[in-house]
Amino acid sequence: MKNLYLVFVTSLSILSSQAQEIKRMFVKENTVSCVGVAPMQCLQIKYEDQNQWSNFYSNIKGFDYEPGYRYELMVKETAIPLNQVPADASSINYELEALISKVKTESAQQSILDYITKNNWKLIQMNGKNDRDYQQSIRLNFDTFKISGNAGCNGFGGSYAYNADEQIIAFPNFFHTEMACNNLDLENEFFNTIQNKVFRFDVADQTLNFYQNDRLVLMFGVSN
Repeated sequence: MKNLYLVFVTSLSILSSQAQEIKRMFVKENTVSCVGVAPMQCLQIKYEDQNQWSNFYSNIKGFDYEPGYRYELMVKETAIPLNQVPADASSINYELEALISKVKTESAQQSILDYITKNNWKLIQMNGKNDRDYQQSIRLNFDTFKISGNAGCNGFGGSYAYNADEQIIAFPNFFHTEMACNNLDLENEFFNTIQNKVFRFDVADQTLNFYQNDRLVLMFGVSN
């Protein structure tokens, strides 16, 4: 009986080791639009024995992606029993084992600007508050240096100035519609916060962030 138990435990260990594998993975410096369960942004990845990039529809636990950097990772892949895989989910769990390298690409800045340009951005935090029902959104075009968006009720637009060396952006007064709305408190706060102001900005974890004196003033998330 004892021998049978040892054989059973050994068999489970072998199956467990076969269900996990550590692989070397490369992650490209920009994401692409793709369609999984819904439209989304996909990482582009390839393994060390591959030449072509492919879309990656899952997540890598413990990996914080930042556009504009080429990554080399060691990733632990764990197979999930098919009867435990949720509908439309991956049958493999991915977890970061080690970050080998993170290298800023020559076109990193352009990649970030392209990423900002191709997405709509919805306000999720303003002046330190993220518990309000924000409807404000913006769209920035780094080819034309035009901004457009919605302040909650009224649409707005205009031009902006950009300093690439210092990652600085400056917004003038916007032209906007003048629709009559019941509550303009958030809209007025938004206009007062962004118009005629100069910000340092960055992109991190799919958020577009505007700072003044290292204080986060506005945070936007990708909105399709």
